[in-house]
Amino acid sequence: SDGLRVAFAGVVTSFVNVWEKSENIRNFEITSAFEAAKREYEILKGQADILVLIYHGGFENDIATGRVLSETGENEGYRMCLELGYDLLLSAHQHMVIQPTLVSGTLILQVGANAMNYADITLSSSGINAAIREPDEYGAHNLEKEYSALNDDINRWLDRSVATIPEEIKAPGLLESAMNGSRIADVFNYVQLSVSGADISCTS
Repeated sequence: SDGLRVAFAGVVTSFVNVWEKSENIRNFEITSAFEAAKREYEILKGQADILVLIYHGGFENDIATGRVLSETGENEGYRMCLELGYDLLLSAHQHMVIQPTLVSGTLILQVGANAMNYADITLSSSGINAAIREPDEYGAHNLEKEYSALNDDINRWLDRSVATIPEEIKAPGLLESAMNGSRIADVFNYVQLSVSGADISCTS
């Protein structure tokens, strides 16, 4: 409402090369996350009031002391803070909580794993306010009751039929899905690619 312009960039650790099957990434060029973040920063700087980097990766240095913790290249968040000019860096990958901290002019935070907490962030022309909160801090246990009517409306909308297929697709077991993929996932990916025009689609 105050004309604030916010730009978002997203990168993932280059360790995709380590955990993904080579045939699945044959047609992709996977650079370091730092190089990808730098490329996006050069495009976005000057175009927005606040630049936000969402990074599936972590920090290779101790946040408090700067001491090097890892040189594998899996985590490059500390270098991003030192050498790039993002205002806010939201990270996830190391499964640990990092409270909002300013590192070389970039505000960072990292919530923990398994939805044990969440980030509460307000962006405004006067700056960024951020905190990590516990789910019950604002009475989350009452949300289901408070929004039950809305939840019912959403479920009715989700239950609408949008298409039919000529045959039943049985859900494969977890091991079979992991080894050979899933025809159900293929259907969703096909629809997402057809509608979005994107180059790649992922569903779970």
